[in-house]
Amino acid sequence: MRLVKTNRGTTQQNSTTPMLRLVLYKGEVYRLPATSQGLRVLSGIAWVTLTGQDIFLEAGEKALFTLRGEIALASALSDVPLVLEVWGDKDLFTLN
Repeated sequence: MRLVKTNRGTTQQNSTTPMLRLVLYKGEVYRLPATSQGLRVLSGIAWVTLTGQDIFLEAGEKALFTLRGEIALASALSDVPLVLEVWGDKDLFTLN
C-alpha cells in the first residue's frame, strides 16, 4: 500500500471525470471501492483510513494510493459536508 498526500492548490484540470463523487455528512463512513486509486476533497475535512494508516485531507487536497485487498474507509469530520471525488485510474489522477 502506498499513500501520498499532496498540498492544496496543485490541482491540474483535465477532461476526465472521477469514477465516483459523493457527499458525506459528519459521522458518516463510506467504504471505498476496491478499484480506488486516488481521492480529491472538494469541500469539508476527510479522515481516510487504509489498513491502519490514517490521513486527514482538507478541501483542495488529494491522495494517491494502491489497494491490494485492503479496506479503505473515508469519513467526514467537520460540520461542512464532505464532497469527495474517488478516482480509479492513476494515469488520469495526476499529482502535479
